[in-house]
Amino acid sequence: MGKGKEVAYQAFFPHTLHMSSAGDAARAAFAEAFRKLQISNPSGRLTVKDIAALSGYDRHTFYYYFNGIHDLMEWVFDEEASAVLSQCGGDPDRAIDHIVDYIGSNRSLVLSLFHSSRYDEVNAFLTRRLSALISEYLSGSRDIPQASQSSFSVFIAAGFLGVLYSWIESGFERGGDSVAGDLHAIIGSCLKGLRG
Repeated sequence: MGKGKEVAYQAFFPHTLHMSSAGDAARAAFAEAFRKLQISNPSGRLTVKDIAALSGYDRHTFYYYFNGIHDLMEWVFDEEASAVLSQCGGDPDRAIDHIVDYIGSNRSLVLSLFHSSRYDEVNAFLTRRLSALISEYLSGSRDIPQASQSSFSVFIAAGFLGVLYSWIESGFERGGDSVAGDLHAIIGSCLKGLRG
């Protein structure tokens, strides 16, 4: 793997301490190209050809690692969500702070995805990921029957995303600390109360 691609990988995924393969560098290059193209042309149609050209790899390499742009997008979100959430240690308050910080630090990408044709895909991914995280947290609850945990998780995730989407839709009018404070008061308290 070339030194330039390793540096690009580390810049895009700073939480990764070690390059484990050339495949990691290729995936990171495709992810970085996706981000750049999405930010520069949020309403435009992204193509594998464009992503491959910007990444420095060819389309065949892209399809070796991903089934399509949706697959790449999910991989990017999963990698970034894992990096953000790995810093939380299962603490909902820390998770809220890290998520709000991430959104604030990546405003251009967040706004471009929020206003793009990919909004439904992004929303579905975030709802699934957040619901699973909440469900895992609630699994220790004595007060919520196992059969109801999924419904509670989806409900809480929808509220959490609603607050974030309102902030994004306003163009980030309020500061991140204010939004995090609301999420702590509403969602954090709800989670802690449900867990018992």
